[in-house]
Amino acid sequence: MGGFSFFYEELIMMDLDADSDRKVLEMLANRLATRGFVRESYLGAVLEREQSFPTGLSTPDVGVAIPHADFVHVVRPAVAVARLRRPVAFRRMDDPNSTVPVELVFMMAVSDPDGQITLLQRFMHLFSRGEVLLALKGAATSAEVKAIFHRELESQAITG
Repeated sequence: MGGFSFFYEELIMMDLDADSDRKVLEMLANRLATRGFVRESYLGAVLEREQSFPTGLSTPDVGVAIPHADFVHVVRPAVAVARLRRPVAFRRMDDPNSTVPVELVFMMAVSDPDGQITLLQRFMHLFSRGEVLLALKGAATSAEVKAIFHRELESQAITG
């Protein structure tokens, strides 16, 4: 699975201004829906899943969130990305009673259940490398964000 082929510049939102995790999720899901990547049911499924299984991840360098929904809500695979203008609190996946200030959000829309697990594993590997998160946070354009993902995910596919 070429994970980097899921990234489209039109789905990368730079300096997104939102005052809540719900607003971030709505904006990303709406971007996916209006461009035909997900069904109308996708947003509701993401919000419901986030209540039971929060997706905030604390890393030493940049807080991230990886919201997603079941593959039945996806028309064609993609990842919508948001670099937030200012951090937004997301509930932590490892401690739902705590929050993490999130600056980067990667909303997965994967049409294959096995592909979702593979992409999550690749993301977790990337997020363990602070220099990659800092590069994404510091990217000047959506094209640069896409290039970083292409380079990093392609090197994972080559190296295993």
